[in-house]
Amino acid sequence: MVYRRHLLPVSVLALLALLITLIPVYPNDLWWHVRSGEEIVRHGRIPTHDTYSFTGWGRPFVYSGWASQALLYLLESVGGAPLLVITRNVVITAAYTLVLIGAAKRSGSWTIAALATLWSGLFSIEFWHIRPQIFGYLPFAALLYVLLGFSDGWLRGRWLVVVPLATALWTHLHGGFTIAPLVAVLVAGAATLEAGVHRELPQATRRIGLLWLTALSTGVAMLINPWGVGISSAVRSLLTDQAIQMFVVEWQPPHPGSIFRNLFYGSILLTTAAFAISRRRATLPELLVFAGLLWQAWTASRFIIWYGLAWPLLVAPALAGSFPVRYRRRPTLEIGIFNVAIALVLVALPLSQQPTSPFRRLLPDAYRNMLIADPGGEPLIINSTPVNAVAYLAAHPLPANARLFNETGAGSYLIWAWRDGLVFVDPRYTTQPLQVWLDYRQISAGCEYNTLLDRYGITHALVDHQLQSGLAEALAVDTSWRKLWGNEMTTLYERTSAAAEDPLCQAASPSS
Repeated sequence: MVYRRHLLPVSVLALLALLITLIPVYPNDLWWHVRSGEEIVRHGRIPTHDTYSFTGWGRPFVYSGWASQALLYLLESVGGAPLLVITRNVVITAAYTLVLIGAAKRSGSWTIAALATLWSGLFSIEFWHIRPQIFGYLPFAALLYVLLGFSDGWLRGRWLVVVPLATALWTHLHGGFTIAPLVAVLVAGAATLEAGVHRELPQATRRIGLLWLTALSTGVAMLINPWGVGISSAVRSLLTDQAIQMFVVEWQPPHPGSIFRNLFYGSILLTTAAFAISRRRATLPELLVFAGLLWQAWTASRFIIWYGLAWPLLVAPALAGSFPVRYRRRPTLEIGIFNVAIALVLVALPLSQQPTSPFRRLLPDAYRNMLIADPGGEPLIINSTPVNAVAYLAAHPLPANARLFNETGAGSYLIWAWRDGLVFVDPRYTTQPLQVWLDYRQISAGCEYNTLLDRYGITHALVDHQLQSGLAEALAVDTSWRKLWGNEMTTLYERTSAAAEDPLCQAASPSS
């Protein structure tokens, strides 16, 4: 039966599902993965080197999320962008549903669990784009749900098998799987310390032994991958790559200012206050897991999503214990059919906005104008994606010896949709030497662009007006370049003659 106390959680999940489905398809970390998935499916092997860019051709590259890439390709080949969007909506909503249920179980309050999950979703909203990372959300939520449930005592030991299984699955989906053994060790270590402090080690031997066995098996599960132990060096190189550290915003520490970042920092303050004043004393596993995930999120914004998924599970019990004890009230009248009707209406709202739904036409024009369609599809893709530019290139192929300069995110879509040439750069970053990225930023800023473009033998440039405004302004008046095609977002230029001396300019700063 659906009770009134369930309507707030259903409302929160419906709202999150609606927000998720309204996020457009962005190019950066999607289309090059789809192209890699195509190679994996068609050739039955995982690529080992870069074959998509002329600046990084032949450099080693580890496609650690190979299973996600293959899945993305299969989804796209069956249902195009609509099926990619629907899959994204389902897997992320499922993760938040499990988080909310776990938070309610641990806190005893559907209201607290729902509000905490809503807060978490809002400060994690920028991580809902379609990319391999989203396939790790549910495995992470599942393993944390089980570890905390067993630590609390409301899940039996047999459930711990979920943790290494989820880790083994996650390892093939996305590089974030390294968080799994970290969390397992923190929970096992905290349980051991807590039992020692309370002098309960003899009584807790079996429980602690199972937790350490789970942590060990999680570490082993992480090694079940095509590269074995070598996967750790691939992850380490990704974490320490200079270009990534210098230029990719999500690999830099989060800074307050935006509403999402302010909600993230607000969650830290709220957690600190709840742990301090709650009648329910925070457990050591909660404290250590919270501190570990917060430290990660503090060092790089991309880790906020893992902190965000864990946050309701960790803080809901303390929040519930921070409010005055409610005395039992006389049971309120429950009209089951009426509650079910409300729940169905709430669920129908995000369902009505799924791709292919006629109700998407009711969305505001300002939103709809942000979107463009794949050939033969419906408007779901953010309009900065060079879909129309690729259509022009297909109808007017570049010369065989042409070299195209492109914006980073556009490079991802070009890898997928433009098969007649190689890109200058794309969002993989580690495939190109650092100097390429330094030159790329100078060119994009319109600084010594002709000299640098000549260095790479560039004959054509596909310029993003917003992200490469300096270059767009320079080429618009440079007589050695000719406009071939353009729209309000992008312009394609062709070099027509040797360039004159570059105008004076201010060098681009090596920061994002």
